[in-house]
Amino acid sequence: MGIRSLAPFVRSYRRYGPDRLPGADRREVGAGYAATLAALGASVLFVAATVGATRLGFDSGFLAAATLLALPAVLPTAFLAGAATWRWLPASVPQFGAVAGVVAATLAYLLAGAAFAAVFTVAETGRTLGTTGDLVAGGVLDAFGFGALVAVTAVLASAWLVVPVAALAGHVHERSRRDHTVAG
Repeated sequence: MGIRSLAPFVRSYRRYGPDRLPGADRREVGAGYAATLAALGASVLFVAATVGATRLGFDSGFLAAATLLALPAVLPTAFLAGAATWRWLPASVPQFGAVAGVVAATLAYLLAGAAFAAVFTVAETGRTLGTTGDLVAGGVLDAFGFGALVAVTAVLASAWLVVPVAALAGHVHERSRRDHTVAG
């Protein structure tokens, strides 16, 4: 896909994208919004793909449901990952927008995985309160391991879609900012 062919994406992003949200004029906040929008878009595409695969006879309906249930954790972590990446990744990196999009997606996977592991660990700790220390420690390790397994499964199931969407979103966001700065 050539650079010119992205012009409609950039125009649409500038017109309908997150630039109108509070604080979006700040580089990091705008990137956080862009990462959140990319995560939501990738999630919708992933759910559509898994529902389509289910209709073709594959048993993938669980992945669609799990994706929808994960959105309350995924969207805030995508915002944090996007903002952090745009803040700390050097702007001198070639193809900054695309690279930053992929780095932000990777960081979002890590943050969401840690959030799931923490939730499962806290739930297990509360469930085993009042039992012996060995049971608590074993249960907590099992819960943390399950959270990590959920995160790894999410990466393996969706990275084929998330990585290109993140790269495209990062590139479009950065190009929109650059073009807006040059024009304005």
